[in-house]
Amino acid sequence: MGGQVELEGKNIVVTGGTGTIGRAIVARLLKDHDPEWIVVLSRDASKQNAMCRELDSARLKFMMGDVQNVDAVAEAVLGAHIVIHAAACKHVPACEKFPREAIGVNITGSLNVLQQSYWAGVDTCLAISTDKACEPVSVMGMTKALMERLFVSYRWAMRTLCVRSGNVFGSRGSVVPLWRKQVEEGGPLTITDSRMVRYFISVESLVDDILQAIEFGNSGEIRVPKMALVYMGDLAEAMVEGTGVGIEEIGMRLGEKLTETLISPAEFPRTHEMPCGYVISPDKAGGISGVGESFLTKPEIRAMLEEYERAGH
Repeated sequence: MGGQVELEGKNIVVTGGTGTIGRAIVARLLKDHDPEWIVVLSRDASKQNAMCRELDSARLKFMMGDVQNVDAVAEAVLGAHIVIHAAACKHVPACEKFPREAIGVNITGSLNVLQQSYWAGVDTCLAISTDKACEPVSVMGMTKALMERLFVSYRWAMRTLCVRSGNVFGSRGSVVPLWRKQVEEGGPLTITDSRMVRYFISVESLVDDILQAIEFGNSGEIRVPKMALVYMGDLAEAMVEGTGVGIEEIGMRLGEKLTETLISPAEFPRTHEMPCGYVISPDKAGGISGVGESFLTKPEIRAMLEEYERAGH
């Protein structure tokens, strides 16, 4: 199942739609496409109220509910053509501390979304994944890896896709707003290990990749955008530059890696490279021998931070 899919005139559901990525997807759909309606399913009433005031569209419908609740999911997806599954338990230390919650949201909740979408006759169901699902060592990564497998397994029932993202620059709960707060409070800026390497992508670029996957992807694919690599020590230094704030290393936490991986060697034979990224097929022979790496320089990191500030975050 594949081919071009139009977003215009469709009924669309976004789970976790009040989060950073979910909200950006909804805003882009309303701005650049012409959906019939969009249902935002989330469990945060205050964010729903704020989002309703900010976007102010008659095509936008809000539903209170948790993806772990089958009835809430069933009601949300009724009549939908496209479901974008952005709801997730994604804070690594929290998932390590409360693995049952991570399993409930990332695995059981994802299965609920798949099953109820199938029974409702949904055409396309896309999940947002993470590079931590590749060769996972954390609870969050393990649960998201199983989410990916669930979506791939449903490829014969309906059109299913995953987009495997790196760190979303400046998203809620990520390191940039945390470090900015520490700098504003006079420091120190705390970093687990300055040698850490992470993939970064902007909210806008990730939304582009998600919507392109819906429009052009084939069922069962895991699509991986090309992303820049950042030494976390360089990012920390850029954020304290000129402030007099110090940097303190506190040591790696449980569930963390020094370097994340986008695509595993086991996936290379099924991976195709495209101009905008990589496509991991569930069954087609591919061939790549590795993933190209491009590190951001310190001036590029500073420019990225300036763009983040200009965007009003």
